[in-house]
Amino acid sequence: MTTMPPPTPDALASPPATPSAWPTVIGIIAIIFGVLGMLGGCFGGVSVLMLDQFAELMPEQQSTGFEGMLAWKPWLAGLAIIGVFVAALLAIGGIGLLR
Repeated sequence: MTTMPPPTPDALASPPATPSAWPTVIGIIAIIFGVLGMLGGCFGGVSVLMLDQFAELMPEQQSTGFEGMLAWKPWLAGLAIIGVFVAALLAIGGIGLLR
């Protein structure tokens, strides 16, 4: 009767697992949406600051639409700032996911 030699440590080791690709994809998408959201929030904030100038450029008959926006100006500015902050958090989270 022949006896088999004991298995070597290399034979018992499992093959190395390949890393999953989904964190990279989600991280890149989060960074792209975060940067676009920050740009959109900045443009929204600038447009709120320029509402007075836009209203002055319009004739008297057409400027009535700006009255409602001018009344909501502080809220619109606040939403733009919050939007930039949330988009920055999304971009930072995407960078963290890539690492």
